[in-house]
Amino acid sequence: MANDLGPLTARAFSNIGAKNPLRQLNEPERRRLYSLLTLHAVMPTLLGKRKASDDELERMAKVAADAAKFAAKLESIVFQGPYTDAFLQGTRGFRDLPVRLAELSST
Repeated sequence: MANDLGPLTARAFSNIGAKNPLRQLNEPERRRLYSLLTLHAVMPTLLGKRKASDDELERMAKVAADAAKFAAKLESIVFQGPYTDAFLQGTRGFRDLPVRLAELSST
């Protein structure tokens, strides 16, 4: 996809004025800026013409809240449940996961 951006980026930057500071950007910076601006322009359409930033923040908050719920379930079922010892070998490396998920949800 990065190779496809060349002509689009060139066309987008061809109309900027001689004194425009954007002229100082190198090609990778121009492609990155073009990609970000295009994504910003298209995102509301992809999300059904809603405010992209509000929807994304709400989704992030929900995922963080779900992480806390999952951490509690993980702790009670996997690490303190009746079969904890039987599965200790497979779960040993994940013992800190409930704590980390709880921390994620509190940020």
